Amino acid sequence: MQTQTPVSWGPVNFGVLWAGENIPFTLKYQVPAGVTSFKTTISATAQDACGTTYSYPPPAG
Repeated sequence: MQTQTPVSWGPVNFGVLWAGENIPFTLKYQVPAGVTSFKTTISATAQDACGTTYSYPPPAG
């Protein structure tokens, strides 16, 4: 039986990010010994000065 234990410390706020700018960050995984593969999904949202929200990757459909 496979046990899945999601680990999340919540959203990270990078503050103001201007057009064309980026903020590098490191994401670390704690993978137990014996695990031969795992899958992860990373997403982000941003909001412009007018309040329009953008999602990355964009929603399907």
